[in-house]
Amino acid sequence: MTAPQRLVEDGVRQYGRFTGRVADTNPVDAHRGLSRLWRQFRLKEWIGFALIHPEMSGAMIMQDVKYLASSELFVRDQTTGVLVEKNARFRGGSLGLPDDLLHGGRCQVTTRRYLLEYHFDADTGTVAVRIDCAADKHGPAITGALTLYVQGAAPALSISARLTSSIDYYTFKQPFPVDGTLTVGDRTYAFERARDFAILDEHRSQFPYATTWTWGTFAVRMAGGVVGSNFVDRTEFSDDDDESANWIPGAVEPLAGVQFDFDSDDPLSTAHVLDRDRRLEVTFTPAGRKAVKANLVAAAIDYWQLAGTYRGTVTSVAGESFAFDDVPGVLERMKTRF
Repeated sequence: MTAPQRLVEDGVRQYGRFTGRVADTNPVDAHRGLSRLWRQFRLKEWIGFALIHPEMSGAMIMQDVKYLASSELFVRDQTTGVLVEKNARFRGGSLGLPDDLLHGGRCQVTTRRYLLEYHFDADTGTVAVRIDCAADKHGPAITGALTLYVQGAAPALSISARLTSSIDYYTFKQPFPVDGTLTVGDRTYAFERARDFAILDEHRSQFPYATTWTWGTFAVRMAGGVVGSNFVDRTEFSDDDDESANWIPGAVEPLAGVQFDFDSDDPLSTAHVLDRDRRLEVTFTPAGRKAVKANLVAAAIDYWQLAGTYRGTVTSVAGESFAFDDVPGVLERMKTRF
């Protein structure tokens, strides 16, 4: 479906798989009075990027779950295995993440020692990312200036779905070519637009109080174009609601029935990922791990994300297979009450 201008039009929430990002993604516009206040309090939203580069793995995020807001980023060097992580905490509901992201949306979180900023510029078709995090007891400073390009991006994964009468979500995922530099201590990584990606992950959702998911993503430029995948195992999803999809040159194709099979309970266990139709068959080899645990009595988060590499195949609906090896990517698991 063509993406509507607004996620909620004349008080009615729009659902479907869209060909692009919805311009205005505020889901609480479908409600009034006390219902609107409750929906606003229960809204979980984040905007993040996974960085795909042959010499490092990394990710960054701004997230607001209303009882807590935070931002995290990490960079892991592929050669040394050193992982440097930065984070900042804020009052819940304070981030003000923009509803209209791609048309001049600006997101910024800042403290005395931590700055992360995204600026989406519709006129130039670019996204500017700025990072300035001071050295601390956890590791050296991380600074950077990256430019993401709409031109050359993979097709958008854009879906609005209702899971129950009170639970729905909107998500937008897209790999953007990226250039610029990222510096960790005395090591600078140069990003090349023809090779490297930043995969946007935007989410605005009403979640169950207790929920668990396992998710991963990667992208690589091949001879015909961008090949990659976004895949998740969540018990709430039906086939129609599932955000899992493969990127193949010129298209994004939905998946369903994704399963993760870990070799062991080791925190750095290899994982095998397969969808029901075997259009995604990959093995993930982790090399670094970051974790977040918080217990606030009524709310709790038990989360980890792995940096590593994928090998395997992505197959189109038409039967064309794309094989790859040693492609950087991430895999995460979330168990939460919120």
